[in-house]
Amino acid sequence: MAFPSLAWHNAAAPRSAHWIINDRTTLEYYGMERLGEFVVNHWVLFSILGGVLVGLAYTFVQSAREQAPQVTPLEVTRLINHDDAQVIDIRDKGAFGKGHILGSHNVPLSELADKIGKLDLKHEQPIVVCCDAGNTAAGAVTTLSKAGFGKVYRLKGGIMDWRDANLPLARD
Repeated sequence: MAFPSLAWHNAAAPRSAHWIINDRTTLEYYGMERLGEFVVNHWVLFSILGGVLVGLAYTFVQSAREQAPQVTPLEVTRLINHDDAQVIDIRDKGAFGKGHILGSHNVPLSELADKIGKLDLKHEQPIVVCCDAGNTAAGAVTTLSKAGFGKVYRLKGGIMDWRDANLPLARD
């Protein structure tokens, strides 16, 4: 299927994309004028491409929303000592028993939404959420923020970074 504008070009011109000067002495990109034809002939591929691009955009927007302010282990000690921050450890009971931040509440992530009201948390105090590596705490931060807590942070690197900083862990 040829577009009418193709008749202006030299018949001997190669069909690859390149710059040409037509008989009206305007410079145009030869390959781009057939883009519409290509899209129509390969509409399934372009539909898939569109879906992938929408999915990527959604992922970037969603991850930006879920990004909670991260605090380093040393900043957590400052928050605990100076601002009376409360710490919630969202790991399972087994991991919590092997070592946790002194005074932290153990509430597994799957139970957090149900137990928020039962915890003795104050809305004006900072809350630090910790997990093993700092990745799953984002979901807990979102849950706590939706429940009305304003100063919610997650421990950057989780308990692993806490150990790496040689900070003490309590054991049950």
